[in-house]
Amino acid sequence: MSSLPPSNERHSNPLTLIAALLLLGCLAHAIWAFSIGWNNTINDHHSFRQSQTAITAYYLKDKPFKLAYETPVLGKPWSVPLEMPFYQLAAARLSSAVHVPLDQAGRGVAASCYLLLLVPVYFLLREFRVSRPHALLALCILLVSPFYLFWSRAFLIESSVLLLCFCYLTCVIAGINRKLRLLLALAVVFGIAAGLAKVTTWLPFLLIGSLWTIRDWVRWPFPKIFGADLRNRLLVLLAVSGIPFLTALAWVKYMELHKKLNPLALNSPAFSTSWNFGTLEQKLSPIVWTQILSRAYTLFGLPLQGWLILTASIVAVMVTKKRRAEAAIALALYLLYPIIFTNLHFIHDYYMYANGLFLVVFVGFAMIALLETDTVRSRICGWLLLAFVLFSGFSGYAALFRPIQEMPNSEILQVTDYLQKKTPEDSVLIILGADWNPLVAYYSNRRALMIPDWSNLTEFQVKQALENLQGEKIGALLVCGPSHYPAEKLLLQAKAAGLDFPILQCGQLPLR
Repeated sequence: MSSLPPSNERHSNPLTLIAALLLLGCLAHAIWAFSIGWNNTINDHHSFRQSQTAITAYYLKDKPFKLAYETPVLGKPWSVPLEMPFYQLAAARLSSAVHVPLDQAGRGVAASCYLLLLVPVYFLLREFRVSRPHALLALCILLVSPFYLFWSRAFLIESSVLLLCFCYLTCVIAGINRKLRLLLALAVVFGIAAGLAKVTTWLPFLLIGSLWTIRDWVRWPFPKIFGADLRNRLLVLLAVSGIPFLTALAWVKYMELHKKLNPLALNSPAFSTSWNFGTLEQKLSPIVWTQILSRAYTLFGLPLQGWLILTASIVAVMVTKKRRAEAAIALALYLLYPIIFTNLHFIHDYYMYANGLFLVVFVGFAMIALLETDTVRSRICGWLLLAFVLFSGFSGYAALFRPIQEMPNSEILQVTDYLQKKTPEDSVLIILGADWNPLVAYYSNRRALMIPDWSNLTEFQVKQALENLQGEKIGALLVCGPSHYPAEKLLLQAKAAGLDFPILQCGQLPLR
């Protein structure tokens, strides 16, 4: 595929100016959306995962980095690595450097990564011969997505991982197209970083990069490739795919071995690789797929608006007969993630962050297909589609996510302020009835042994976890609500382990 821009681009200066102004307007709206509820707590949506990320960042502040970094949620040893904490480290260092609260530092890093994501997406579109103004207009669609506006300011690693993934893919495609070794070397670096940061997001990007590397080999009739050409292609494939994959595999093995040191993490469903993929029954279940696909409209706005946009995009690609290959690839990649990681996408709505962008790109290619036609009517339809997407994005964000961001959700601070006053600063909390949501531990600035609500949790695992706390200063047993693990049994085991602590009950916490 040629990487040269379309031949008519030199005539598009006025259109480029219009597209740039629209992009600036959408950028201003995105920054305004990020600012709403900026100083609120992270107990807005999926506080479980946000606080897990945040507490890791807290214990990285002002400390030298180590591979066995702390996420002090399941007792000692405090390290239960889930990913290479590039994002958490950036948030911690930013908080220390500019003296801002960690919540705001985490939001700032996440939002910045989302905005930086526009750069590799833009250059990737250019590699597919999309003209400059049309590429800028496609970025507008991404910038007004209600789903991405909300989740890109959460204390999560998702935007940083997606940035690394698209940098990797752009460098692979541009490096091969333009035969630039520097871009291929950068692809290796970004591939390693993306695989270490979150392998479940990166694997489909690895697949695309690998297929692009050998795309000339999978056509009919099969090409005859020998000698130096074959050797060079295999070296490129090994570099951009093999090295990052082996690095990610080594990190996964390290994480698995290290988690086995923690009695609660051992054999737990939350750390099971098979749990991520789900079962064959799930993959074939209409109920599961209905739940996964029914969230797609939030990428564009309210339900009716979202489904109208997707329907119009499908019709546009079919009628114009343009950009069919690109649109089909984008749609296939959107579906590939839940096909592979079915249970993750079924349980967690924010996991659509990894693949939802491909559905946004699909709509972008539909708009581009209309704008690239020779008929005035089709180009007008392209502008109308863009206008409707922008309107849907603005109004959908205001209706779906802005009310969530505006809620202070500060009730949790009443509990954590009390704990800070009543427990020693270097003490450990034992928490029952909050699963392993570390929101209380995070805002209390305390390490914790949380008794999770896992169905296969055994008395022996809890006994070992309590015994591991011997020698630690126990601040309190905090009972946050009902638990599958009986409080009476926990107290007997703690007494047998020689642990003494006050018992505090805070009622049902509003954990969101």
